[in-house]
Amino acid sequence: MIATQVKGQEKQKAFDFSATTIEGNEFKLSHLKGKKIFLSFFRNGACAMCNLRAHEISLRQKEFDQAGIEIVAVFESTAEDMKPYVGKQKLQFTLLADPHGRLYKIYGIKNSPELVNAIVASGKAGDRIAEADKHGFKLI
Repeated sequence: MIATQVKGQEKQKAFDFSATTIEGNEFKLSHLKGKKIFLSFFRNGACAMCNLRAHEISLRQKEFDQAGIEIVAVFESTAEDMKPYVGKQKLQFTLLADPHGRLYKIYGIKNSPELVNAIVASGKAGDRIAEADKHGFKLI
């Protein structure tokens, strides 16, 4: 087990897992044992707002590197479905494919079209959608 900490919560043990990277390689969380890890979950590889967030994280890559933090991004998509979208960004961190949401379940992450639709319908996402569009990430 690896220690994890969610903002505002006590450190917890991370569940080890393996998954497929966007390049088709096997990734094991246990290979990062002893390192600081920023594990981030995204809706899917085509999601405009998810692509914007991945882009924003990449702009801070140097800060993460200097702090010794490994970034691991999980997308609820196949590697092939990620390539034409988030895969075009040439990000310098690990992108994992989790098309069946197995890692979401392990970590108790809720991800559903209903949640996304509710956020979009609330009007709170308008600025983020516009920002994503400005960077070439189209709402699909």
